[in-house]
Amino acid sequence: MKNVLLISLACFTLFGCNNDKVTNAYLVGKWECERDYYLRVTDTDYVSLNQKYNSNLEFTIEKDKLYLKKNNSFLWQEFNLSSLSRRETKKIDDNQIEVKTNSISKKSQDTFVMVENQYIYLDNYDSNEHLKYETICTRIK
Repeated sequence: MKNVLLISLACFTLFGCNNDKVTNAYLVGKWECERDYYLRVTDTDYVSLNQKYNSNLEFTIEKDKLYLKKNNSFLWQEFNLSSLSRRETKKIDDNQIEVKTNSISKKSQDTFVMVENQYIYLDNYDSNEHLKYETICTRIK
């Protein structure tokens, strides 16, 4: 009984109790995802645009690298979790579009959520639009 307690204490000390982080190992497998689009109507309120998009993702690890395959494609592409927090600015026609993926979080052992924000500014900055994309993925068993 003493050994079990010592082992439990050692595991808690080494790994803590935070089990909500998305890791490469957690993503391995097949996922069914639904993406919804939201438009900001006030500083804190969003409305759904009712434009849902469904997709399938599959993750695998080869030689310590995570790879992603979308919608039953034959093409695997390297996927880096740290790339989800990058900030990217693109100039397209008369608009400047800035895209920033804010987060990926684990909701349960079989569900994770990705949230991406897209800001669209006109060159004269008279108006701007803020879209939010929320993708909920559920593990396929």
